Amino acid sequence: GQDGVFQTIINEIPSVVDYWELFAGDAAIYRKIKNKPKRCILVEIDHKQAKSLAKSLNVQCFTFDYFLFNVFGHELSGTFVVWGSAFDVLEVIRMEHLDKPDTYIFADPPYVLETRLSNARYKHELTDEQHVTLLNHFRGFKYANIGITTYPNDTYKSVLDPWRRVEYSTVTRNRGAVRIEHFYLNYDALSQWQDVSYIGKDYREREALRKQKK
Repeated sequence: GQDGVFQTIINEIPSVVDYWELFAGDAAIYRKIKNKPKRCILVEIDHKQAKSLAKSLNVQCFTFDYFLFNVFGHELSGTFVVWGSAFDVLEVIRMEHLDKPDTYIFADPPYVLETRLSNARYKHELTDEQHVTLLNHFRGFKYANIGITTYPNDTYKSVLDPWRRVEYSTVTRNRGAVRIEHFYLNYDALSQWQDVSYIGKDYREREALRKQKK
């Protein structure tokens, strides 16, 4: 959610009804979306983090099974925090329920280990094989809009080769090093946005656009 990073990501989110944020963590992108979609589902595998996220947003934290059988599929609106994994979503709910043009899936998985400068590790890492499995799940979608972030690496470049790629710079938390990140998107450049608050490449351009609208 660093300044400049979230603007780049949000400026690539189309107008949708359902927004899924997998590997949610603190849901930094969701928090920055001012014009939120009708339904926002934030999925986090770590129980403590999921409960903390729900508490900070003043919403309930559901187990994946409860969400699946009692919430999902009902015409509800609002924000839902789900304690579960991205693989739960992709393998159990599956594409027939998610693969819709009015759905957006944003994934910010733990980055491929070999791309990281730090030796710090998450409680729930992904192996190289799990990264490939995750990407192949996403490659199977035909209609849903999907965006996934990563440091440059051969695995993502190879598996997601047909997808559009946006590059931006970010600063690492522990070392303050500037890194390039890749944002892979399975859809063309947008003509309609979910949130136009950050349109413009920088603060000056956004201010100029705001003045023009007035």
